[in-house]
Amino acid sequence: MKARYICLLAPIFLLCCKKKQNGTDSNITAANNFAYTVQYNPVVSSAASAKYNFSFNIKVLSGSISQNNLTCSIDGLSGVIAVSPAALTVGYLLGGNFTFDIGTLPLGDYPFRLKINSTKYGEQVHNLTLRIVPLPDYAPLLVGAYDSCYDFCNGSDFIYYPAQLSVVADTPFLLKIANIQNLGSGFVVRAWVSKSVTIPLQTIGSKTIWGTGTYNQDARPGHGGDYVLSVKDTIVSGTDTTTCTMHIER
Repeated sequence: MKARYICLLAPIFLLCCKKKQNGTDSNITAANNFAYTVQYNPVVSSAASAKYNFSFNIKVLSGSISQNNLTCSIDGLSGVIAVSPAALTVGYLLGGNFTFDIGTLPLGDYPFRLKINSTKYGEQVHNLTLRIVPLPDYAPLLVGAYDSCYDFCNGSDFIYYPAQLSVVADTPFLLKIANIQNLGSGFVVRAWVSKSVTIPLQTIGSKTIWGTGTYNQDARPGHGGDYVLSVKDTIVSGTDTTTCTMHIER
C-alpha cells in the first residue's frame, strides 16, 4: 500500500519540480530576449554659438529594459562643442536628451556618434551629423508700425512716440527703426537682429547712437503675433550724453 502511495505522488512531485524549473528558465529568457531599436534624426541642424537639444527614443521590441538598462554617450564632436551630461542611463523613460553648447564653427557638416552600451550587446555605435546652418533672419518678424513706444532716460521723464520698423531687402538681419524719441521720420537707426538686437555705433545728423537689447513675443492679451523690443541705448549730442531704455511696442 505504501509503495502504491509513493507511485501516486511521484508525478505530482515531478510536475512541481518542472514548474519551478520552467519559472527559472522564463526569467533567464526575459533577460536574454531583450531587443530594442533607437530612433533619432541622423542629421541635426543648428546655428553656431547656440544651444541645441539632441534627443533620441528607445523602442523595446522584446524583453524588459529594467533588466537591460542602456548607458548612452556622445562622442566625436568638435572640441568647441560642450556636451552635457557626459553620459546618461536609459530605463523606463525610454529616451534621453543631450545638450550641445555650440561654439563658433564655420557652416558645414560635423560627424559625431551616439554610443549605446548594454550588458547583452556591448557597445553599439550610431553615426550622425551635426549641420551648422546660417542663423535664421528674424528681422522680418519685427516689421511694422509700433504706436505705443516709450523711452525712459536717466534724469528725464518718459518720452512717448510712435516708431516704424522696416527691413532692407538685400541685407538680411538689418532692421531700420525710424522716429526714436520723436526725433523725426528722417532719424533712422540701423539695428542688427539675431537672437538679440544690436545697434552698432552710428552717427545720424548731429547725434551718435549705439546700444543692445532683446525682443520677445508680446504676452499681453490681444497682441498675438506681436513683438516687443527693449533696447538700452546711448545717444550723444555735442557734449550731452543720454542713456535710455527704449520700449518699442504696439
